[in-house]
Parts: sequence; C-alpha cells; structure tokens
Amino acid sequence: MKKCLMFFMASLVSAGLFAAPLNPAAVPADAKWAFHIDFESFSASQFGHLVTAEILRQHQPKVDAIKQLLGSDLTRDIHSLTVFGPDADEANAVALIQGQFDREKLLALLSLNPAYNESAYAGNIVYHWQDEKRGKDQVGTFAAENLIVISQSAERVRTMLDVLAGQKASLATQSDSALGALLEGTQGVFVAAAATDLSSLTGGQDHAAVLQNSRMMSVIVNEIEGDMCAFVQLEAKNVEAAQQVEQVARGMLAFAALQVQHLPELAPLVQACGVTRTDSSLAFEFRYPSPKLFALMRQHAPKEIK
Repeated sequence: MKKCLMFFMASLVSAGLFAAPLNPAAVPADAKWAFHIDFESFSASQFGHLVTAEILRQHQPKVDAIKQLLGSDLTRDIHSLTVFGPDADEANAVALIQGQFDREKLLALLSLNPAYNESAYAGNIVYHWQDEKRGKDQVGTFAAENLIVISQSAERVRTMLDVLAGQKASLATQSDSALGALLEGTQGVFVAAAATDLSSLTGGQDHAAVLQNSRMMSVIVNEIEGDMCAFVQLEAKNVEAAQQVEQVARGMLAFAALQVQHLPELAPLVQACGVTRTDSSLAFEFRYPSPKLFALMRQHAPKEIK
C-alpha cells in the first residue's frame, strides 16, 4: 500500500486554487524551469480519448483497485500536474497536483511510513515521510481540498504556501520574467514546459552541450484539428551556437530517416518533423493525425501493454 501511495503522490501533483491550465500565480518568481500537464485538456482530445479507452480496456481492474485504495480514479480525478524549480537540484523542485482526493485515505496510508511525522506552517499541516526505495525525504501538504504540494524540501513547501497566499512573488507578479513570457498563451494545451538560463541547469554535463549553448527553451504539445502537434522553440546564445544546434537536430532527423528502412511504416513520422532557424532562434515542429499516431504507438508498444 505504501508503494502505491508513494507512486501516486510523487507522480501526480498540482494546485487546487486554479483550473487545470498552468497558472503563473502558482509558480514562484525564482523558478528557472516549469513543466505542466493539463490532464483535462488531454482527456477531452481525440488522442486522449483513444489512450484512456485503451488504458481502461487493458487495466480496468487495476484502475478500480487503485480507486478503492486511494479514493481517486486516476483516469478522471487528476486534473493537472505542475513541477518547477529554481535550479537543477532535484531536492529544490516542487510538484503541485490538482484533482479530487480522499484526504482521509491518503493520510491513513501515509501514516504507515516509518518516518511519518507532522509539523505546522501558516495554518497548514505539513506532512513528512521518506521514500524508502530512494532514501529521499518527502514533504507535502494540502494547500486546499483539491490541491497537494510536494517537495523534498520543507523550505520549498513553505515558500509555495506563501506564494499561493500572495505573500511571496510569483511569475504573475513579475512582469519582466523571462520564464513567465515563455509560458504565456499556453492555456488549453496538454503539455507546456519552459526553461531559462539553460547553461546553469545542465550541471556542466558533456551530453548536454546543446543546452549549454542555449539561453531558453519552450515546449508545447497540443491537438489541433485532429492532429497531435509538438512545438519546440529554442533561443541559442548566438548565431554560431544556433547553427551548431541546427546541425545536430538535422543530423538526428537524417539518422531517423535511415532507420525507417527497417520500419517503413514510421517514415511518415519522420516526414512530419521540421526544423527551421532564424538567426539565433530555432523551431522544431511535429504534426501528425491523432488516430494514425495512436495506431502506430499501439502497434509498436511492448506486448504487455498492447
């Protein structure tokens, strides 16, 4: 039971003072990156209908068992997930879950954790436990009936409560926020993600050379007129860096094109991708009919989840 609770609370977290679209007022002003999934918009789409129906077809007993255990139907009751942080340190990341929860059931399961204890902050009960598998401390609270806040840092949870109470700055109050500007106009999309100051987020890792040469990036995934669409915008440090990133992207597409000799049915997916560059800005675009994309994914999925 504890493993189910850890999976649920570590994977699905979002805010309850607002609807499923990302709300800049719920993201602290010091955030350098943010990731948001709007499960409501996804479920309402053609692709979402297909995916949900397939999940229920294969796993209805498991979905029912989890609902009995946690009090929430994970295919309907989780409305959005928002994750963000001020740096690359996992311990400073915060996750918010918006949805319908059975607080009593969740806390009863959580209390079984050997490290479970409680503290108080600004009128909220803050819960402490440990992810036994990873040996990581976890801190969470119900900021509202339909809002869970979770982090590895008690300080970040307290900061989040202050932001939601309007006592600390958020992206909504920072008119000059680069991250806030990247996240504008993302209402209604399935996935909205953005990051600024990318070089500081890579930790100097060699495999992240593309990001080290970039200033900011945004990602949007949505369904438009029955097509699944993904848009990635990247701002490089300068024109030379943008040219290098473009070469890498085009090289990856060329490599993918070679692989379709073995899987010719995937050729349309490669053809649906495009890369363009204007000075130091690059754009990647993917657009493909939702039913066809779902059929391909189902065809090539591992046997156990087909």
